[in-house]
Amino acid sequence: MNAAHSHPVTVPDAPRDAPPDAPPGTPEQNGLFGFVKRVARCRLCWKVTAAVFAAILGIEAVLLGFSAFFYEQARFDEVEQRGRVAWQALTDSRAPNDDWAGFLAAAESQARGHDAILIGGIIYDASGKRLGTFGETPAIAGPVPTDPNWRLVHETPRRIDTVWPATATSGAHSLVARLNAAAVSGEVQGFISRVVGQVLLIALFVTGMTIILLHHLILAPMLYLSERLASAGDELDQPERHRLPEGRSDELGDVARAFNGMLGQLTRNLHDIRRQEVALAEANRDLEEKVLDRTQDLLNVNHALELEIDDRKQAETEIANLARFPEENPSPVVRAAFDGEVLYANRAGRKLLDHWQTDVGARLPAPWDSIVANAASSVEPHELDTESADGQTFSLTFQPLGDAGYVNIYGYDVTARRQAEERVRHLANHDSLTGLPNRALFQDRLQQSLRQAQRAHAMVAVHMLDLDHFKDVNDTLGHAAGDKLLVEIAGRLQHCVRDSDTVARLGGDEFAVIQPVLDDSDGAAILAQKMLEALAVPLDIEGHTVYPGGSIGITIYPDDADGAERLLRNADMALYQAKGEGRGVYRFFVAELNDTVLRRRELEDELRDAIVRQDFILHYQPKLSLDGNRIAGMESLIRWNHPELGFLSPAEFIPVAEASKLIVPIGRWVLAEACRQTKAWQDAGGGAMKVAVNLSAVQLREASIVDDVRKVLSETGLSPACLELEITESVAMDDAEATIGLFERLSETGVSLSIDDFGTGYSSLAYLKNFPVQRIKIDKAFVDDIAEQRGPIAEAVTTLGHSFGMEITAEGVETQDQMDFLAGLGCDEIQGYFVSRPLTADDFSDFITQFPADQAAKN
Repeated sequence: MNAAHSHPVTVPDAPRDAPPDAPPGTPEQNGLFGFVKRVARCRLCWKVTAAVFAAILGIEAVLLGFSAFFYEQARFDEVEQRGRVAWQALTDSRAPNDDWAGFLAAAESQARGHDAILIGGIIYDASGKRLGTFGETPAIAGPVPTDPNWRLVHETPRRIDTVWPATATSGAHSLVARLNAAAVSGEVQGFISRVVGQVLLIALFVTGMTIILLHHLILAPMLYLSERLASAGDELDQPERHRLPEGRSDELGDVARAFNGMLGQLTRNLHDIRRQEVALAEANRDLEEKVLDRTQDLLNVNHALELEIDDRKQAETEIANLARFPEENPSPVVRAAFDGEVLYANRAGRKLLDHWQTDVGARLPAPWDSIVANAASSVEPHELDTESADGQTFSLTFQPLGDAGYVNIYGYDVTARRQAEERVRHLANHDSLTGLPNRALFQDRLQQSLRQAQRAHAMVAVHMLDLDHFKDVNDTLGHAAGDKLLVEIAGRLQHCVRDSDTVARLGGDEFAVIQPVLDDSDGAAILAQKMLEALAVPLDIEGHTVYPGGSIGITIYPDDADGAERLLRNADMALYQAKGEGRGVYRFFVAELNDTVLRRRELEDELRDAIVRQDFILHYQPKLSLDGNRIAGMESLIRWNHPELGFLSPAEFIPVAEASKLIVPIGRWVLAEACRQTKAWQDAGGGAMKVAVNLSAVQLREASIVDDVRKVLSETGLSPACLELEITESVAMDDAEATIGLFERLSETGVSLSIDDFGTGYSSLAYLKNFPVQRIKIDKAFVDDIAEQRGPIAEAVTTLGHSFGMEITAEGVETQDQMDFLAGLGCDEIQGYFVSRPLTADDFSDFITQFPADQAAKN
């Protein structure tokens, strides 16, 4: 590096051996912009420049600190000098001894001045006695210091406290002065600002000169060498283009010479490598050709081996599968010698051998050994069924192989088929819902029981049972609830009978019981009563309490009949009789009832035809209002125009209609016809008369009764206020709580409700007052008592009804006395022969037209 100092390193602008396309001294590179770019890329330049700049700033900061201190002391001296001048001027203008108070006042005034330097002080005499103060009081007090250069500087506010002895002021008094040095801070700061600017300019200048010197001596040559070294690796084929000049005598020159030598060696090595690469490429091509040929041969051989292996594996798999097939077969496979020795058995076959209590190597037990021996003597296979220990059923085929000397026994699992066949047989003879025997199995067992009874000279009872109001459960709770009820009833019946008895479901809600081997009919009565009691126990279905019940008809073999069909008909007739007598009872078949039952059956069939032909007609009986003597309405009464017997009264066919539930369609027709006729009379000017229509217990149990009323009113156009529905007292009180709910729903339609035949039942006043009923009808029996007993019941009913806010209608009024008595009680309406018999629609129209005159003539 000494040489570098004695001989500065420079890069020639255009050296003779430098390549013409990349000289470092081109105008683009030597310009200011190129200079800045090169300096910005030089990391070393940045480090050196930063160090130089920091050193200069450090030195100048120390010098600046000393300069600022001495400058500040000079300003303090200047302030003190100006203060002395001010004190001298004050003492010269007014001597302290002449007028001490005036002197202090003058000093105070001068200290308060705007530009005052001396702003306060403490005056002492020669002995150190304090004589007085003026202005701001200095911080120095007490004896006067002997050092004339002693002073105290305050930073805030900027003040100087100094001591001036008498010798320093050419007077007889010493002074501790307080001087105003506020301007010194600004002067010092201005001095520092001026010096800092100069220092920065000097630092920047020195740093810039350092950068230029570094660029000239180090950066430019190093960048040139770096660029040539970087480009040399790309074009070693032309080493002369990248040789560096070797004329320098410093370290850079040594680097250039070393690089040129290395470049020549690399070029020679490169030529050798390229020759070797060409030879290696030719050898590689020859090797690749040989490898390809060899690889193809190996591939062909490998493919042939793969095909052979695949064929062998497939054959082995097939052999293994065939070997496992007997063991994997879920059906038994057994091989036995002609003498009965077991030669082989698969897994399923071994289970069968366990059931036969033998094993492979042992002999088959009887009768299987004889079956094998018989099969060996035949050429045809022999088949039979057997059951294993776990309950499986197998169909066995014995296949003899005479040449081999053994018999193969093949089993086929037919358990599912047997079970399916058993299920089919069971379903063919049993009810799918309850599991009870159906009609076919019942008749078969009845035949067996009759034959057994005939041999034993015993009796057989046949019970026919029908549930009461089962349709109501289906209609209100749904068929699923009905099915649950049937299952429950089936279980209860089975708990009532003996193991030898048969309980069957014949269809719907109809059950039958065979009670074989009886000594007398008392046993049948006991069983019937036991079943009725079991049926009467309420049960809960889907949150609803259901009260089941039933009726039972009983017939006895051989007293009533000696054949199954006749017994079933007799039991059915007895059941019909039980249901007609109020349900919930049992009845034995009685021969004398046969004709009556048959007649009721015939009448039921004729009713069905009458509904289709509409053989019914309505009569209307007027109702007289005692308030105003006017016709307030009428009650509709059905008549049956029988094609052979003529008109039949309701008493002859209504019970049959109710028992067979034909009353439901008949009741719908009555309601629709009565409303239609009443609307026709109103449209013809007959006034707003109210028609009364009777509802039976069967109709009330229909879930659609409320919808039926709404539908009829909508179709006929009759106002709901003109329709009154009558329900008998006994029907209303049969299930009072349910009736109240039904009455409330019917009242919501706007129709009126009345209780018919009141007094004949057992009404509860607690329920009666809750019924939404507008009218009570006094039964005819109590009206007839008026002549003899003066009608105490009629009077009580009238009083009771009025107390509940109901109107009273008396039925069966036939005399003037009866009417007068009822009028005296306050009865609202009467109806009966006294007013008019029931009339056809045409006759009723005439009656309404002529009513006032007819009534006057009658009276």
